[in-house]
Amino acid sequence: MTMIRRTTIASVLMVLLSPLAASAANTWYVAPTGSDSAAGTMAAPFATWGRAQTAAAAGDTVYFRGGTYKITTATNTCNGSTTATVDAIVLSKSGTSGNMINYWAYPGETPKFDFSGITDMTNYNCRHSSVRVTGSYLYLKGIEITGTLQLNTDNHESWGVYITGGSNNKFELMNSHHNMGPGFFLQTGGNNTFLNCDSHENEDTLTNNGDGQSADGFGCHPNKAGNTGNIFHGCRAWWNSDDGWDFINSQEACTVEYSWAWYQGYKPDAIGPVTLQAGNGNGFKGGGYGDPVGTAAPATPPQHIVRFNVSFYNKANGVYANHSPVNTIFYNNTSYNNGVDFNMLGIVAPMTDISVGLLRNNLAFGKTLTSETGLGGPIDDQYNSWDSSLGITISASDFQSTSFSGPASCPAAYSAGGTVCVLPTDTTSFAGMASARQADGSLPVLPFLHLSSTSKAIDKGTNLGFPYVGKAPDLGAFEYGATGGTTGTGGTSATGGTTGTGGATGGTTGTGGATGTGGATGGTTGKGGTTGTGGAATGGTTGAGGTTGTGGTAATGSGGTTGTGGTSATGSGGSSATGGASGTGTGGTTVTGTGGDGATGGSTGTGGSSSTGSGGASTGEGGSSSTGSGGSSSGTGGTDETGATSGCSCDAAPGTASGSVGGLALLCLLGLAALRSRKRVR
Repeated sequence: MTMIRRTTIASVLMVLLSPLAASAANTWYVAPTGSDSAAGTMAAPFATWGRAQTAAAAGDTVYFRGGTYKITTATNTCNGSTTATVDAIVLSKSGTSGNMINYWAYPGETPKFDFSGITDMTNYNCRHSSVRVTGSYLYLKGIEITGTLQLNTDNHESWGVYITGGSNNKFELMNSHHNMGPGFFLQTGGNNTFLNCDSHENEDTLTNNGDGQSADGFGCHPNKAGNTGNIFHGCRAWWNSDDGWDFINSQEACTVEYSWAWYQGYKPDAIGPVTLQAGNGNGFKGGGYGDPVGTAAPATPPQHIVRFNVSFYNKANGVYANHSPVNTIFYNNTSYNNGVDFNMLGIVAPMTDISVGLLRNNLAFGKTLTSETGLGGPIDDQYNSWDSSLGITISASDFQSTSFSGPASCPAAYSAGGTVCVLPTDTTSFAGMASARQADGSLPVLPFLHLSSTSKAIDKGTNLGFPYVGKAPDLGAFEYGATGGTTGTGGTSATGGTTGTGGATGGTTGTGGATGTGGATGGTTGKGGTTGTGGAATGGTTGAGGTTGTGGTAATGSGGTTGTGGTSATGSGGSSATGGASGTGTGGTTVTGTGGDGATGGSTGTGGSSSTGSGGASTGEGGSSSTGSGGSSSGTGGTDETGATSGCSCDAAPGTASGSVGGLALLCLLGLAALRSRKRVR
């Protein structure tokens, strides 16, 4: 009997501990002063990203300590070809659904990877990519990328962060600047999320068809059918020599939302601004295929989504259809003082121009408001500020502020890996739009281009299924009277999958509940009226579960009851009861949207890369929901956003919760010991 009892307890112990041990994630550390022969602990960190990748497995977290990582070699050579490509860092090892590999800045610190030292002309006289991503289920957060070089004039651009096959990845709070090419360039892959990233002061000075021709802030050019679900949320692009966003030659649709673009087409760090003739200079540029369209366009050209963005002081167009053969969706964008605010030039056949674009609730002010809108074609243009049926003429008094000026000086002329001109502490230059983000990573809330209380743009829009305050949605990117930021997308989907790109997320949309002073967000400045119907068309995969809340009670308009939210952590249209692709919450932080006065979609998700998070503790239809997707604040079974479960490093990471396995083992062993003691007493 004694043997049976001992065997039973031992078996139970093994059953209980085996899955916990299997799910334990490791934490690794990298520092500029580290060594690749070290153990990878906090006390003895690795020196390189490559060594950390070798050590890391699905579910692990790699922390980069602050400081500059000066990169001087690449992983390959040009092999005698001036048009080949060398890669400094290649992220080829993948995580899994629910267990991403996290490459994060250590909390409170900024790791800076500077690639301007890759200058060996014998080995590297060709195109460069600084961080090439071919793996999937990777989560990069808080890392600065700079100094990507061109070393000859035989090519177009080089690339800062270059995605050439990776899918279901998340890039959050990344800062890419002073590169001789785009800060971020997606070539192949789907379901990649760029959340609260900045790309600025990039210039391709040696491009063979002209200085500035190809250094975009963000390029989204998926080249394979099925590469869907790529989304940019809460990002900024400024002072890039070419465009802010460029979707040319895409085989699948890209989405950019709640993002800002300014000063494109000018030479970075040159006061004036100084025009670059070769740089296109568009804020948000759609996806055309050249003239003639030819074989570059897929049989069914994708319909890109450009919504709730702000574009201002760009050399050419604020929002540009870019010879697309089909309608891009342009909803609730504000375009101010660009060469042309909205240019809807499309193409249907060689040398045959048309007008394209599905335009609703857009707001234009300053210089030329629109162009190429009357050429025939599929354009659908209603409820925009230039729509004569609205009976309004926009003026400066319709905004809280239109005051804008560039910096008076810069610390240095442009160079690859050079010095940022406008620091986050500068709240004056660029109307403060380049200043520090909020604590949750969302864009700063500023008066620039937000509607005034007497604005004629208030309540002039049409209901598109997003939260709003008052009788009808406002025109432009910023809803007057809504509190906090714009609705959040909920970060990446829980499994790293597609974030929603349109329509309501998570079941049927809420109807807004009863009218009340709180409007859609429960704020004190609501305009009354009904709350917004429908969910935000973002945030995880499109959920099908449950019906949404009805928008809260009259006075508070809090967005309905909370729900699990799946991975679309934003309250979009009441709270989805089960909406999104709930399950493995790997989405990391989900932030509030970034538009200032837009309805909030929830504060930062605090679950880090929790492997089983349910998608957020609460959602809201635009109220002040407290968490986003990615699990509870500590994550359940994954790495915590502010720290990871301890692994082989045996160091306590910030926020570590390392006692679950050991505690359960101790409890079981104590039980075994007590049984043995009792047998001896007998």
